[in-house]
Amino acid sequence: MNKKSVAILCLTILYSILFYHQHVGINFIIFTAGALALFYYQDKTAFKSKPVLLMSLAALLSATFAFVHNSNLSMWTTIITLFLLPGVFINKRSSIWIDFGSSIYSSIVSPAYMVIDAVESSKNKEGKGNTFLRMLKFLVPVFFVVIFFFIFRSMNPLFENYTEEIADFISIGWFFFTLGGTLLVYAFYKQQRSKKLDDWEKGWKLSLNEEEVAPPKWSEGVAFILLFVVLNAMLILVNVMDVNYLYLGAGMPDGITHKQFVHKGVGMLILSILLGISILLYFFRGYLNFGKNKQGLKWLAILWVVQNVFMVISTSIRNTMYVDTALLTYKRIGVYFWLFFALLGLITLFVKLYRNKSVWYLARYNFMMLYVVLLISSVFDWDRILSDFNIGRAKQMTEISSLDKNYLLSISEGNIRDLFELKTREGFEVDSLYSYRGYGAYQHTNSSELDLKVYRFLADEEYGDWRSFSLRRNRVKEDIRQLNQEGKIKEMDLSYAYIHELKPLTKLDKLERLNIFGCQIVDWEHVAALKELKELKISYLSKDDVVHFKELKKLERVTVTFSNWDVVNRLEKILPGVQVSLEQP
Repeated sequence: MNKKSVAILCLTILYSILFYHQHVGINFIIFTAGALALFYYQDKTAFKSKPVLLMSLAALLSATFAFVHNSNLSMWTTIITLFLLPGVFINKRSSIWIDFGSSIYSSIVSPAYMVIDAVESSKNKEGKGNTFLRMLKFLVPVFFVVIFFFIFRSMNPLFENYTEEIADFISIGWFFFTLGGTLLVYAFYKQQRSKKLDDWEKGWKLSLNEEEVAPPKWSEGVAFILLFVVLNAMLILVNVMDVNYLYLGAGMPDGITHKQFVHKGVGMLILSILLGISILLYFFRGYLNFGKNKQGLKWLAILWVVQNVFMVISTSIRNTMYVDTALLTYKRIGVYFWLFFALLGLITLFVKLYRNKSVWYLARYNFMMLYVVLLISSVFDWDRILSDFNIGRAKQMTEISSLDKNYLLSISEGNIRDLFELKTREGFEVDSLYSYRGYGAYQHTNSSELDLKVYRFLADEEYGDWRSFSLRRNRVKEDIRQLNQEGKIKEMDLSYAYIHELKPLTKLDKLERLNIFGCQIVDWEHVAALKELKELKISYLSKDDVVHFKELKKLERVTVTFSNWDVVNRLEKILPGVQVSLEQP
C-alpha cells in the first residue's frame, strides 16, 4: 500500500471516530494534527516551504480556538483552512481563492475520480501489486455485510435486540457519514488540480509594464477628470456635513436616528466604494498609469481614496454611537467588519495606483487579507465579548427594561450564569424596543426562554463525550453545576417547549418546581431522579408511567393536562397526601 493510500485510510478512520455524533471540540485539534502528520509522512520536504508552514500553523491555530471557543466561526475557519491546505502543498505560489476553488471542485468530483481510479487499477498489468485491488477484496464484502446486517435487523426483532449494542456503533447514519468522509479525505489527499488553471494564473502579473500597454481609443483621461472632479466635489460636501455633525457638535436633524444613519449609510457606502474602485480599475488598467498627465490623474484618484477613508472612519463613529445607544449585536459588529474590509480595499487600491500594480494584485492580496481577517477573528469568542459588553452595561442600570434580553438569550450558552444574575433584576421580563421574537414564541417569557436555554445545553451534553470536550462547554457545564448547588435553579418553565426527554434534567437535583405542559415525554423513568420536586405540571401521562412517581417523597402538587381521570386516580393512590388535579388545556 503506497503512502497516499495509507494517509487516506488513516484520516478516514480518524474522521469517522472523531466527528460522528459529536460537537466541536478537541476532535478538531486531533484531526488537524493528524492530517498534517500524514502530509508529513507523504512528503517531509514540503514543510521546508514557507507557505506550507504558515498554512499548517493557521490550521492548528483555528483548530485550537475551535477547541477553546466551541464556536461556529472557529469551526468554519478550520474547515476553510483545511480546504486550502492541499492547494498550498501542490502549488506553493497559487492564490488563496484558486486553492479554495480547486478543493471545492475536487470534493464534488471525487466520487467520479474514485471510479476512474478503480477502472485504471483493474487494467493494471501488475494486478497483485496494485493497492486498490488489494483493498477491494476487503471493501466489497464489508460493504454488503453492512447492508445485510441492517436488513436482518429490520426483518427479525430478536436479531435486532441481540445486536443492539453493535448497532449503536454501526448504524446506517454512521455508514453514510463515513462514506462521505472517505470522499472528502480522498479529495483532500488526491486533489484534482487543473494545470490549465495554474498556467492561467502564472500568466497574470502583479505589476504593469509600460511597454505592454497601448494608448486608449478614446479620450479616457478627459472622461476620468470630468467624472472624478464631480465625485470629489460631492464627497467634500458629504464629509463637511459629517465634520459638522460628528466633530463640531451640530447634532442630527429632527427625525433622523442613529439607526437610520447606520442602516442606510453603510450599505450605500460599501456600494459606492465598490463602484468607485471598479471605475478606477477600468481607467487605470493600463495607459493612464504611464501617460503624460499621470501624476494629476493619480492625485485626483488618491483624493477620492482619502475622502472615502474619511467616510469609513465617520461611519464607524456613527456605528459606535448606535452601539452606545442600542448595545452590541452581531449586525453591529458586522458593520465594523464591512467597514474594515472597505478600508483594506481602499488601501490596496492606493498601493495599486502608487506603484502601478495590476488588477490581479488587488484580487490576489484582497482575498489573502480576507482570509487573514477570518483567521484572526476566529481567535476571539464573539458571543462572550458581545454578552459581556451588554450585561456589563446592564449592571450599571437601576432597571433593565431597555436591555435586549431576547437577543442575549438567543446567542450561545456562554452567558447562562450572567443571565441568571440578571433574572432577579427589575425589568427582566420587559422586552426592549430593539427586541424581536420570531413567530410562535409569543407565549414564552424571558425566564422560560432562559430555562429552555439551560435544557438545550444539558440535552446536547448527552450526545457528546471526550471527543467533544471544549473549554467553553466545560465552563458552561461548571456554571450550571454551581447554579444548581447554590439553589438558583429551583424552578423551570418548559411549557410548550416540545421537549421529549427528562434525562437532561436529572443533573438539576435541587429542582423544586417543573412545568412541562404540552410536552410528550418518552422517558418518565427519569422523573424519579428529581427527588426535590414539590410541584409538577405535566401532560400526556399514561397509566403505565404513573409508577415512576412513587419515589417523589417531597411532592406536594401535581397538575395534569391531556390525560384522563384514570391517570389522576392512580397518581392519588401512589402519592397519598399529594394534591392531584386534572386541568383542561
